[in-house]
Amino acid sequence: MSRSRELLQGPIARGAITSIVTRMISIGILFGQAVLTARLLGPEGYGTLAFGLSVATVAATVATLGLGKLAVRQIAFLQVRGDPQTLAKFLGSALSSTLVSAIVVSALIAVTFLGSDIVDDDIRAVSVLSAILVTPIAVLLFLRGVSQGHQNVLLSQGPIDVLRPALVSLVILAMLASGRQFGPISVLLASATVLLLVALSTFLMMKSKGLIGWPGKVEVSDIRLALPFAGLSILAILQIELNTILLASLAGAEAAGLYQPIARIAPLILIGVQAVGMRYAPRIAACHSRGDNEQLRKLTRYFTVATTVVTAVLGILIAGSGPILLLVFGKAFVTSASFLWLVVAAQVFSAACGPVAILLTMTGATKTALAGQFVALLVHLLVGFLLIPDMGVAGAVWALVAGIAASNLFLYAAVRSQLRFDPSVLQFMVRQK
Repeated sequence: MSRSRELLQGPIARGAITSIVTRMISIGILFGQAVLTARLLGPEGYGTLAFGLSVATVAATVATLGLGKLAVRQIAFLQVRGDPQTLAKFLGSALSSTLVSAIVVSALIAVTFLGSDIVDDDIRAVSVLSAILVTPIAVLLFLRGVSQGHQNVLLSQGPIDVLRPALVSLVILAMLASGRQFGPISVLLASATVLLLVALSTFLMMKSKGLIGWPGKVEVSDIRLALPFAGLSILAILQIELNTILLASLAGAEAAGLYQPIARIAPLILIGVQAVGMRYAPRIAACHSRGDNEQLRKLTRYFTVATTVVTAVLGILIAGSGPILLLVFGKAFVTSASFLWLVVAAQVFSAACGPVAILLTMTGATKTALAGQFVALLVHLLVGFLLIPDMGVAGAVWALVAGIAASNLFLYAAVRSQLRFDPSVLQFMVRQK
């Protein structure tokens, strides 16, 4: 079988197709939700809501303690070893730890913002109420990791990426159709209700399929093992949500609102990387567990070339149609369209470097991957604090680009040094010559 046929017909490709379809549906629904929210609340109201949602998302990622990410590797490892009892024990412990941690983090968020005067009153009120989102988001993030570890693409993406935004969109559409005035708090409370229902139904579905059981005894050893994953996840989500938080804090809610269309459109550029990564990560963990380095390198080269091409094509199409896409949100948002080209350039560069973060994480070098995310966050913060007060949305985009570039260069050098092969598209091109 030729390389091209193997790439098109292998399990990663089949899983990637399912993941791409699911992800495209998800992004379409999320885009529709963002448009409806912008139309309902306007730039300032949207920015206020986005700040609260960003706080909840970061807090929920902290609350998972990295156990969702650890589950991807542990499930693959324990299945290869043929140890279902240890796997069941781990999953029960991890679920309990996630629930307890989420409740504690929720309380801390509420107390912190109640006594804070860093943000204005509207943002403070939404931020306090955002605490009720933390537990359902944390549970869904953990369940996503479990589903991904079992290589169930639909379950890993469907509940949180498709069902949740679809239901929230229906609620917002009903609000718009009613002709009444609604504020950020109304939308946040509707989101909380949907998240609780989706988290509960997802758990019950996965339990019925035997993918997870009831919460068990908390094992501190599992939490210690997950800590590098926790740091990696927290730094990654901070980099995603950081611009919304910085803009709301340094430039005001309206600037944060104007940035939201960029934040919602940008995931379209990454659809290839995310879709293929859903199947790639557990297979890399399995290859590493078996010591099959040749297969690991081959899969990586296929991943890099495929995702770089898809990212470049999608990026050009999206940035080229940016003014039209942002006009859908409202005339006030069109001014941010040109910044999409900077985001595209950064994401193509990231894809061309290869799946450096996944490689390091799934082969046990989580501390190195964590260091790469820390570099990204540090650069992002420094550039953001320097540019956002004077440049607003433009400064936030430049901060994002700088963080992406710094992280990928650091992680690329680490893969070359620790795994001793080049995962980038350049290496593949050299090999073909």
